[in-house]
Amino acid sequence: MKNTFFAAALLSLAVVSPAQSKEAPKTFTYEGVSYSYTVTDLSDNRRIIEGRATPGSTFRLVVSNGRVVGSANGMPVSFRVKDAIALNDSLTKVASR
Repeated sequence: MKNTFFAAALLSLAVVSPAQSKEAPKTFTYEGVSYSYTVTDLSDNRRIIEGRATPGSTFRLVVSNGRVVGSANGMPVSFRVKDAIALNDSLTKVASR
């Protein structure tokens, strides 16, 4: 659940906020894990999200054509953008109850 929330949170932040070619690092903490990441725009529909989870390891996600592929904590990840946004919306609703 923690990795799923992490991916959904990062993705929703990276997709919703307009990015410059390379943004300053962003950070957030969830369940005692701190995440620091940057978003780099490669084109209008392709961006890279790179960072580190502490404690944990590095992650690198490529967002392109409605999909996310990459690695997090040494494991491959692949999912649809709309699935992550829907998950983030449902987690937000549960958290606000």
